[in-house]
Amino acid sequence: MREFTADPERTCFEIAEAAGCSAAYVRVVARREGVTFGRALRVPARATKNRIWLEREALRMNCTIAEAIDAIVTDARLDSEEAD
Repeated sequence: MREFTADPERTCFEIAEAAGCSAAYVRVVARREGVTFGRALRVPARATKNRIWLEREALRMNCTIAEAIDAIVTDARLDSEEAD
């Protein structure tokens, strides 16, 4: 995961070399964790930027993307409930 965030525009082969694993394993991890990298990042879209931010936040928080989303939604819900 560290190699994805270090330079997400690299190809799976470049990330694999840096991580010391196979390109196939890089693709498996990316798919499992919902990581966008390489050519897919060249499509300018708000959703892509949001996904990159979310991936970085999950890595920073040392959790999965699903856990990061749950934490963000829980915080927003609690803030909303306090305002009511």
